[in-house]
Amino acid sequence: MIQDGHMQLSYELDEGLVEFCTALHDNDFGRAVQYLERLSDPTLAEGMWQNLATLALTQNKLHVAERCFAALGDVSRSHFLRETIRIAEKYQQETGELTCKATIFTIKYCNVNWRC
Repeated sequence: MIQDGHMQLSYELDEGLVEFCTALHDNDFGRAVQYLERLSDPTLAEGMWQNLATLALTQNKLHVAERCFAALGDVSRSHFLRETIRIAEKYQQETGELTCKATIFTIKYCNVNWRC
């Protein structure tokens, strides 16, 4: 219910959108992905997948970002992230460290246009 001067207006909330935004706010990436996977309207979901991908990259959640780009049909970004994850996991097994700072930097700061 919104009070605008002497008029009261009521708007129906989109509970799904509220759920998605709450998941983003809470950094609950799994819940956000599950919500998007259940959406039946791909045009509505496209912007949400993009927002989730951007947030996932800023939080270094490369698996989530890879899933988002796959859902968006962005094969090159999805493949790049999958290979980055594979290399990072191999490096971690060999050294006990998880370091991919240069690649993560590249992903984050080239994400806007994907051109460096």
